[in-house]
Amino acid sequence: MINYKTLRSVEKNVTSQYGEDGIIEFLVELMKEDINRVCLEVGAGDGVTNSNVYTLWREKDWGALLIDANPERFAKLKNVTNGAKKVVAINDCIGYEGEKTIENHCKRGNISLEHGLVIIDIDSIDCYIFEGISKVNPAICIVEYNNHIPPWIDYQDTKSQMFLRCSIKALERIGSVQGYKLIGATITNAIFVRGDLIKKYALEPNGAEIVYPYEREHANHSIWSSYIASQLITSYPVFLWRPNGIDFIFFHLRGLYRALILRKEPYVRPNRNTVEAVRKAGLWI
Repeated sequence: MINYKTLRSVEKNVTSQYGEDGIIEFLVELMKEDINRVCLEVGAGDGVTNSNVYTLWREKDWGALLIDANPERFAKLKNVTNGAKKVVAINDCIGYEGEKTIENHCKRGNISLEHGLVIIDIDSIDCYIFEGISKVNPAICIVEYNNHIPPWIDYQDTKSQMFLRCSIKALERIGSVQGYKLIGATITNAIFVRGDLIKKYALEPNGAEIVYPYEREHANHSIWSSYIASQLITSYPVFLWRPNGIDFIFFHLRGLYRALILRKEPYVRPNRNTVEAVRKAGLWI
């Protein structure tokens, strides 16, 4: 059986950040009979930096739909993809309903992701985009998660507020509903394969608690303590357990310092729905 340890052994970076290039190369070669050589990267950035699909469309003649909402990054993306006939680059945001969904962007770009590869990396509503993934039916899907949240915690933001984003455990649950099985993970990305391909290619799905790369927590300074960081969205602290008074005051002051002095994440307070979701997941706020 091919499992998460196999995937870990084939990790390598060309332009990816945590070994995703090697994993994708391995899975595509393994399942080549069922792979449509087309990919989507949501949150494509400049097309090169930390890209999980650059080598596919640049060197291996894949079709690609590359989406990024940031005008400055998109200008670089357009320059990088200039002359690539099978690449469609779109400067727009992605949503989970209305005109901005993946399926509507595919229609706009005249691209089918059936049996292809999808990368979702937007540091916000990734989990809600993933909830509609079965509508485009890719063979492989890679979705970013907040690795500051331990893998046994099932948490996803409510639609009313971006706060902690989502855990890998929440993605495992969502994937199962959509017909996708979790087979591995890098330090920031969960790797899924469509359920009908799991048995055919002797892939072994596992739970988030098993595939999570514990030994690599230090890779982006995510080693767990009592404090959970939102990563990019807010400096307001959430805790794994009820903190003592000193820790509570320290982390709130730290959050204010990051927001007001360092100009990092804003100190955004959670709304009522977020507080309920955090507590339901077994966290303390």
